[in-house]
Amino acid sequence: MDFLFSTEISVNLFQIMALLVLSTVALLYGMTRIALLINYAFIVYWGYLSNFDRVCEAQVQSMPSFSGVYVFFGFLIILLASFGLLVNHD
Repeated sequence: MDFLFSTEISVNLFQIMALLVLSTVALLYGMTRIALLINYAFIVYWGYLSNFDRVCEAQVQSMPSFSGVYVFFGFLIILLASFGLLVNHD
């Protein structure tokens, strides 16, 4: 857990503004599921893809198998959430 608390991840200001604009537009048009999917996509991008070199570099030394399982379950949750949000019609 110390690795997670000590890791510094940077996020571009343009990406934060894009997230806010896309989420706001989706919510204004009443598409709450699409707004959630947009937020999930940005979180996956920031958590896994944009800073992958920092995360992978530190985790290879400490827990290599945990890193792969973590990425797999992260993408699995995104896949299941997107399927559930887009298919379920309440």
